[in-house]
This record gives sequence, C-alpha cells and structure tokens, in this order.
Amino acid sequence: MGPRLSDWEDVERRLSRIETQNRILGWLAAATIAMVGAAVLMGQTPPGRTIEANSFVLKDMNGSVRASLAMVEGDPMLRLIDSAGRPRIVETVNLLGASVGLLDAAGKPRALLVATLVGDPTLTLTDEEGKPRSVLAVANGAPGLALLDSARKMRVGLEGRSDWNTQCFTGRRKWGNAALPWA
Repeated sequence: MGPRLSDWEDVERRLSRIETQNRILGWLAAATIAMVGAAVLMGQTPPGRTIEANSFVLKDMNGSVRASLAMVEGDPMLRLIDSAGRPRIVETVNLLGASVGLLDAAGKPRALLVATLVGDPTLTLTDEEGKPRSVLAVANGAPGLALLDSARKMRVGLEGRSDWNTQCFTGRRKWGNAALPWA
C-alpha cells in the first residue's frame, strides 16, 4: 500500500512552512550581518583622518550654542558662550598675533592677553566701559606697566631696562634716578 494523498499534502504543507521559515531566517541573518558590519565600519576611524569645515558649533543639551570655532574675516576665532548666549571668551590669531579676550556679561572686553608676532606679550585690563585702565607688557625684552585714567592718559608708569636701575614714576613726578620718558 502506498502513501495516501492526505499524507503527501501534509508533507507538502510542512515543507512549504519550513521553506518560508528558512527564507525569513535568511533575511534576518542578512539584516543582522549588515547592521553589525555597519556598526563596525562606523566605529572605525582611520588614524590621521582630517575633518575640514569653515566652522564648528558646539551646542548644549538644550540646543543652545555654547561655543563656536569659525573663520572670521580670514582669521580663526574661538568663542566660548555663557548659558545666556553671550560670548565671554574670544580667542583669535590674526596678522598682529594671538589674543585671548575675556568679556563681561554686557559684552565689553575686561581683559585682553596678546602675544605679538615677535612674541611680545601684553595684558590689558579695562573698566566697565571697555576703556584700558592698566597695561602690563614686555616690549623688546623690557617689562613695563602703565596705569591709565578714564581718558586713557597715563597716570603711573613703570619700566625696567637692563641698562637702568629700577625705575618707578608717578604722574609727572620723578621717583627713581631718571626723568620720565613721556614728560
């Protein structure tokens, strides 16, 4: 006696179901391999890779800009921005040298540190209007300090040179052993 027709139909149904399951498992396996491969490739960064852009913006978790690095009038500039959206630190390199500026909440410069192209450093402190009030500098190897009034007129100056003794001047009066160079 041979197999009955219902037995063959049953085998055919089971075989069809197994083939369908195999196709689904094949697609799932291919998708899994593709996702794992993509994850591995995305995680791979070749050493020495260069990212080029004209600007970069750093945002906080709320989407507010907190820093920017951009080319401004042909010079690189880094701005660090407070939580209220105001620039507070500005760094740049330009034809005059490199500088770091500290700004108050109103955006006025309060401190500026500059290194010229020849390397002479200058620290300028300003009042609430942004006017220079004190300058500490080294020019051509000689340190100097100037204290200015609100009209930017020097009221106190101190300069040291290797060929002088220590010099200290207040206003137009001499204190030390040399006359004021600006008198």
